[in-house]
Amino acid sequence: MKLLTVDSEEIYHEIIELSLSRKEIEIRSATSYSEALELFDSWKPDIVTLEVVIKGGSGLELVKRLKNRAGERFVPCVFLTSQSSDAVMNQCFQCGGDDFIPKPFHEILFRTRLRHHIQQVTLINELTEKNAQLTYYHRITEREHDMARQVLTHIQVHSDENTGKVRVNRQAVDNFNGDLAMVKECKSGRLLIFLGDFTGHGLQASVGALPVAQSFLDSAQLGIPLADLTRRLNRVLYDVTPDYMFCAAQILALETDGSASLWSGGMPPLSIFTENEEVLELHSSHMPLGVLPDKEFDSELQNFNLNHDQLVLMATDGVSEQLGDSGKRLSVEGMQSLTHELLPERELDKLDNKLIDRIEEFRGDQPQEDDMTFVMVRR
Repeated sequence: MKLLTVDSEEIYHEIIELSLSRKEIEIRSATSYSEALELFDSWKPDIVTLEVVIKGGSGLELVKRLKNRAGERFVPCVFLTSQSSDAVMNQCFQCGGDDFIPKPFHEILFRTRLRHHIQQVTLINELTEKNAQLTYYHRITEREHDMARQVLTHIQVHSDENTGKVRVNRQAVDNFNGDLAMVKECKSGRLLIFLGDFTGHGLQASVGALPVAQSFLDSAQLGIPLADLTRRLNRVLYDVTPDYMFCAAQILALETDGSASLWSGGMPPLSIFTENEEVLELHSSHMPLGVLPDKEFDSELQNFNLNHDQLVLMATDGVSEQLGDSGKRLSVEGMQSLTHELLPERELDKLDNKLIDRIEEFRGDQPQEDDMTFVMVRR
């Protein structure tokens, strides 16, 4: 801690030095206005003591200039003056002074008051440093989110979504969605749909999304069977990502003749809306991708047929777990009920927009708690 004393009388420099411990504080002295400014700029003291009347200028004006030169630094200025009237004291505080001690002063009082200012400076310096660190890490986080957003945006460019047969809707809880949804139509006409919910958000989610997306798109182009594709995706996540990271996922393969296969791990059930106004559910029967090693992984599929005009709904748990104004969560059944009411709408894009409106109505004033992504497929 550095103390600059400004006083035209040398005796007070000595008194201050004798009153303070050299181990606690480093002291330098100035006897004039100009010398004080020069030392303040070159030495950058933490605390200043000064007289009202000094050689070459006014202590009141000096405080104003010192405060201005300190910028964002907090530098307490303590007046030690023989002019102890109320009017002078008021002027000292009005010009920016932080304390006022009349001369002659008691050594113990001076030490106590100065120690208080030292604690203030120490605390503010610590807060300033922590604030700078928080600002730095906030910028790093923003850059990470931008990077993650670019990664997933690049992935989505290669997704054959929002056609007459498929509609994907993503609702991010912040400005970034950690869910991954991809659609790819193979050369054979087979439609492959991946819906995944990674642990974490931002860069953490994109770290897993990138290899999964690349493997999914490559496999779709090569026409790899769905069971082999799921095993391949699990292997990529298990080998590449940390052990605390995994991906709850549904992977649907729909052939041109309506036959379909599903692999589902750790996800809410897939819903099929039939022409008889029934809702069939295909529940997850596996662990999420990336949890089990290849030798323990189960790639068994659920097979079914999808008739013309039947609707398939796939959704991450952010949808069903959304809290409404009633205090209840939407639930899988609630999502199915909202969808069922809208089935007469034949165009998927309009159905999609109306379903989002219904979810928003249910949510009311409650905040969105998690990323919400759902996929609708109509044959």
